[in-house]
Amino acid sequence: MRRWLICCSALLLLVSTKSVHAAQDGPHGTVTGKLTGADGKPIASAWVTAIASEGEIDATNPEQLTNDDGEFSLDVPPGKYFIVANYDWPATESAPVLSTYYAGSGPGSEAETGAKAVEVKNNAKVKNIDIKVSRVLTPKYIEVLVTGPDGKPLPSGDAYLTQINQPGIAGSDSGATYADKSGHVKLLAFEGIDYQLWAENGIGKAKTCAVMMKLDKTHMPTGVVTMQVDQQQPTCSKQEDAARNAAYAMQPRAS
Repeated sequence: MRRWLICCSALLLLVSTKSVHAAQDGPHGTVTGKLTGADGKPIASAWVTAIASEGEIDATNPEQLTNDDGEFSLDVPPGKYFIVANYDWPATESAPVLSTYYAGSGPGSEAETGAKAVEVKNNAKVKNIDIKVSRVLTPKYIEVLVTGPDGKPLPSGDAYLTQINQPGIAGSDSGATYADKSGHVKLLAFEGIDYQLWAENGIGKAKTCAVMMKLDKTHMPTGVVTMQVDQQQPTCSKQEDAARNAAYAMQPRAS
């Protein structure tokens, strides 16, 4: 099963560290490489993950942030793996990378079907597994006004963008970007990507939400998008499930 969203960056780091340490407790090998952009420059602060190339995907895959030179080093148990950048995370300004798999000497693949498996044997060091991003992403901010059922600005609300056919939620580490005092939210998106936009307010059974909106890459909004939070449960939970399914739509995996 694929991970969805872990709410805290500290917890993310803890999970990542634990997964690497777990590999070191028994037989393991090392995979090293470098992540570079379409311009050939190294990309720092992007997560690189090793996932099993066959069967079910573990919920705690070995992963590491690239350093300032775009380099990474992953300790993994012996086996065959796909090495992928931003597997669970959306593109950001500092790491404008969609999920990109190692595909050999050429550009990386944004789909698992184009990935090249890397075999790691016990005590082996597999080097030069370099991931080359195939395209430059152009940032585009989406301005959102979150309102309540009465149409008035809702400063307690928040908004999300989910990349369609790409993992992760665009926003802060928790996935949400919170409205300011005037109910406004500014969300980072990238041109050429389809998104789902939604907004919500409250928590648990008391959570309310707006009707989810698809933002087509060929018709991205140019003005302020109003999201009226007037939907009740279980509609909101169903929308969240739909967002998860949309994010991983192109990445089916046999068990």
